[in-house]
Amino acid sequence: MSRLFLVGMVISFLLAGGCNKDEENGQVIKHHLRVKSGALLEFKIGNTPTEGFRQIIKHPDHYLISELIFSSTYRYQSEEGFRGREQVVIESKESAGGQEFSILNTFKLVIDVD
Repeated sequence: MSRLFLVGMVISFLLAGGCNKDEENGQVIKHHLRVKSGALLEFKIGNTPTEGFRQIIKHPDHYLISELIFSSTYRYQSEEGFRGREQVVIESKESAGGQEFSILNTFKLVIDVD
């Protein structure tokens, strides 16, 4: 009986640790996009968070435009003549009220510019 109790406690401890890590880091959502050099790319991330916000954590390296429109659409335009791969990281944060925000989702966009 005590062995079963110990195994149950270990499993509960491991599951609780995993849940805390997920709550802290949120879910990672990856998207692979393609655009012509110099063309404007608009990518709908989703609806605007009602109790939170989205922010660009990492801008691409070669951009003229890299912005969020109403926290729901990401816009990108490369520098003139750039061809290659860009990476963008956007975090979506929410709050149950008050000043504390937790990461809900992290969007990792890989943009191939032709």
